[in-house]
Amino acid sequence: MRALILSNAPASHLNIPQVADEQIIAGPDWPDAQDKEGRWLSLRAPTGIDDLDLVLSKIPDEQWPDRIIYLRDSAVAFDCQIFDVPMVACA
Repeated sequence: MRALILSNAPASHLNIPQVADEQIIAGPDWPDAQDKEGRWLSLRAPTGIDDLDLVLSKIPDEQWPDRIIYLRDSAVAFDCQIFDVPMVACA
């Protein structure tokens, strides 16, 4: 399973557990970072975005998420209808 994890929490204050075989963490405090093979590990996203076009446009087909997980207390604002994958909210 591939997951996109959304969080507005500071990267230094959040320890994201491994919840999927492959996962990308996105938020305002996360850098654009890739592994040696060029696969995304994290993506920087603006705070309070209305949709995730900026983040999603960087993700190649082979890394497209099967699930989107977001932290409910992170105040991530976006239109859930734009995704064609299941979403999971975590408190």
